[in-house]
Amino acid sequence: MNLQAQSDAVIRVTFILTSPDLPSDTSVYIAGSLEQLGSWNPGKVKMDSKGDHTWTKEIVINRPFSIEY
Repeated sequence: MNLQAQSDAVIRVTFILTSPDLPSDTSVYIAGSLEQLGSWNPGKVKMDSKGDHTWTKEIVINRPFSIEY
């Protein structure tokens, strides 16, 4: 997970998964406690395939924050 400060109220969070054991054309989803992560719905938020067995998902959230995923 990468955190990049944008302003006092907003932050961008990028989740990165690299898994050489998964085929590159696999659909990967992320679930978590925030609405931007599907509110724990495991099939709602699809990560973006970047090739080479890597998937990412960027979300924007307001501070203060707590993330469970």
